Amino acid sequence: MTRYTLTVCLALTCASAWMACAVPPPVSDSARTAEEAPPRVVTLKHDDGTMDGKRSIAGSGHAVLFDRPDGEWDVTRVQVYGSRYGYPQAPDEDFNVYIADADMNVLAQVGAPYARFARGEWAWVLVDVPATAAPEQFYVCVTFDPAQTKGVYVGCDESVTQTHSKRALPGAHVADVNGAFDWMIRAVIAPRAAAPAPVE
Repeated sequence: MTRYTLTVCLALTCASAWMACAVPPPVSDSARTAEEAPPRVVTLKHDDGTMDGKRSIAGSGHAVLFDRPDGEWDVTRVQVYGSRYGYPQAPDEDFNVYIADADMNVLAQVGAPYARFARGEWAWVLVDVPATAAPEQFYVCVTFDPAQTKGVYVGCDESVTQTHSKRALPGAHVADVNGAFDWMIRAVIAPRAAAPAPVE
């Protein structure tokens, strides 16, 4: 009886060892995440996410200067923290978003409906822009052509120690803002996609 029991135990032990060897090792979470992770994007900002003030600029626009990280990057999206004022119905027109170099030469421009901003409600509004190669330094400039009956207040972060913001209208002027603050405007950048190999 003892010999039979010992034989059964040895058989079960061998079977367990074989099953352990047959089961493939699990894929680590880090490896799985790296394989499935979407393309990396970076949001460039100078604000801390808390609005300390607001401004609307007639005859000009809201511009922020950004420094590009090392490497080749494209600007793909702009984020603006704002709130519309004026008539309840949004005007049937676009505001404009510009990507410009450090000398305010326009690299890309896109319009988006005024209605993206809700009247009296603060929110981040996202505007996609054509993938634009980012220089080492570049501006994001947003213009609304405001009046008494329509416009957008853009949030300001007044806790900054150094301002990166300007009053600007591409092709017309660039000027310092009055005070030390940064517009709550952000740039989203993505690594430049590799160029396709030439077809022989």
